[in-house]
Amino acid sequence: MARKINAEAFAKQMAEQIIAPDSLVEIQANQQDSVWAKIPFNLDEGDDYLTRLSACGSGEEFARLALSFHPTRSADEQWETWIAAGRDAKLLVNIVGMMRQEAEERAKNFRYRG
Repeated sequence: MARKINAEAFAKQMAEQIIAPDSLVEIQANQQDSVWAKIPFNLDEGDDYLTRLSACGSGEEFARLALSFHPTRSADEQWETWIAAGRDAKLLVNIVGMMRQEAEERAKNFRYRG
């Protein structure tokens, strides 16, 4: 008999163990403030986000694009929060890259628990 999979439970476990469906991750800029960046992983079909990231000509352009997906905060607002916390584009680029690698590793090891 074939294994039965509960799609709702599967999606919930994926979000808990790997990454949220919107691929947004909260990054704490300092003790008080956070920004939300989109990780280029688990993207919807036709989502050109990874291509757009690859086409960025600078770290700041990459950072602003990564910060542009929060539903209520603009990329400019988030960028100002990030800079005001004493952070730079290179750090955000590195964090987004590391988070993508970690999500890929977690996905490889993901086991649905029914």
